[in-house]
Amino acid sequence: MEKLKIQFINDPRIYQGTYMEIIEQMKYVAFGWQDKSDEEYIDNMAKNFKMLIGIAINVTAKTIEEKAQKFIHGLLTYGGAIEVK
Repeated sequence: MEKLKIQFINDPRIYQGTYMEIIEQMKYVAFGWQDKSDEEYIDNMAKNFKMLIGIAINVTAKTIEEKAQKFIHGLLTYGGAIEVK
């Protein structure tokens, strides 16, 4: 499994691990999302990204792992996050 180390724009925290581990870390610090599903969280974050930035990240996938990967790749591609070396 691919492991990443990323930082979101305007957020000093560094998130690292697999795509799903990063989603879990993000949910942990997001107010009110701890009891929601990973799928709900990713869908909401993708919706918010489109609303705030104006770019849609396609997170349609067969598995939650693919959905997490598509979301994080979208953030990295469209400038919502950077990969930390």
